[in-house]
Amino acid sequence: MLGLGFNTKMLQAYLILPAVAAAVFIFSQGKFLARVKMFLIFLAIAAVVSFSWITIVDLTPSNVRPFVGGSENNSAWNLALGYNGSQRLFGENSIGGNPGFNVGEKGLGRLFTGEMGTQAGWLLAPVILFSVFFLFKEILKIIKKLLGKDVEITNYEIFTFMSIVFFVTEYLFFSYASFFHSYYLNIFAIPIAFLIGSMFWELSRANSVNKFITLALFIALPVQMSLVSQVEFAGWLIPSILIIGMVALLLMLFQTSKKVLTVGKVTLLISLFLAPLVWSGYTTLNGNTSTAIFIGGPNVGGNGRQFGTVQAAAQTLPMGNGVNSGGNTRGGFDSGNVNSQTLSYLKQNYNGEKYFVAVSSQQQATSYILNEDIGNIMTLGGFSGRDKAITLSELKEKIQNHEIRFFLLDNRAGGNGGFGGVDGGFIGAPPAGDGFNADGNITNNQGDGQGGGMFNANQDITDWVRTNCKAVDGITGLYDCKT
Repeated sequence: MLGLGFNTKMLQAYLILPAVAAAVFIFSQGKFLARVKMFLIFLAIAAVVSFSWITIVDLTPSNVRPFVGGSENNSAWNLALGYNGSQRLFGENSIGGNPGFNVGEKGLGRLFTGEMGTQAGWLLAPVILFSVFFLFKEILKIIKKLLGKDVEITNYEIFTFMSIVFFVTEYLFFSYASFFHSYYLNIFAIPIAFLIGSMFWELSRANSVNKFITLALFIALPVQMSLVSQVEFAGWLIPSILIIGMVALLLMLFQTSKKVLTVGKVTLLISLFLAPLVWSGYTTLNGNTSTAIFIGGPNVGGNGRQFGTVQAAAQTLPMGNGVNSGGNTRGGFDSGNVNSQTLSYLKQNYNGEKYFVAVSSQQQATSYILNEDIGNIMTLGGFSGRDKAITLSELKEKIQNHEIRFFLLDNRAGGNGGFGGVDGGFIGAPPAGDGFNADGNITNNQGDGQGGGMFNANQDITDWVRTNCKAVDGITGLYDCKT
């Protein structure tokens, strides 16, 4: 399963690898050398399944397979170890981190503040305290098992140990990683759910209340109230959490019977999950069209999410009428609505070329691919305009061979079918040159667009198209390269 996960999400799937590997090594049956053998067999099988596909891709001649999007050299290995691997942790020319993806400053407190906190921070505190409690209680048993002693270990203890290692790995990674989106934090749901369940299991095992676990659970309540106050949304949650939580605390610490204790546990559950339920429920019922990258929770504020002093720039998707300030129709190949005038013009003038139209990035072509029965669309720069899947000379040859005629280059500031689409710019604004300033950070241009996608790796092509092809009257960004 780890190998299949790698072939889906690459190195992100390996966040659980330390937990599984540690469990195999510590809890396998047999003496030390036997467990070492089992451990090595596990790693070998995981490696073979993980790396077989990318190896086959790289051994396949590049002229008979698609370009490996996101890679620097058309290599699946480069993609796995680079863009989808080390660059997520260490960054790519400083891409990611604050403010580009609104993930806050690096550090152990990152997941308790701003957008990170409201995506994953609701129950982090009790999970951290319970992890310390469990390891302190079970550490001698785990060490004896590691040394090959005959120690009885239950499945509950094994899975709790794995969940703790999984949680710690995730916590450290996302506290210091440079290049990721906040929705990646949904992977925390797995260990958090198991460990919160373990805490209530521990509470149910004895007739008396385990005061440490009880207080650890209650630590979540002030954290949740702090997150709600940062967001400035649903302020009624703060007194609600406080009142319900205090009732639960009194019932559990001063219970007079099992029934009172049970009522206290149920009340505690309500207080713990009230804020996360409102947060996720809002998204479930209302959806999220205010951001290009989907995240949970409400859209707070007029121009973006408000997280106290952390303000994310607006990322409104371009779903307007497709008319720019000059009265001309925008090309409109983006993740919003299909522009009918552009589509009608292309259909009327399409003459059987191999490609219906060429655009800067896959994001720019999304709505047409999903909603229209048309021919192939050439995406010059891959997902976000960063790929160089074709050279200018190769493109000229395709034009001469009548394989491609029309090019749609989005000229809006902040446009390009990527993450932007807001006048004034977000990081999706078309960057000048290589898209980085002197400090190595993404530029946030607000001038005229380059039409090459979020990163515009193919600016030589887009510049050539503007210079040598005819701009279509009345449709901004559409060029006719008919020879």
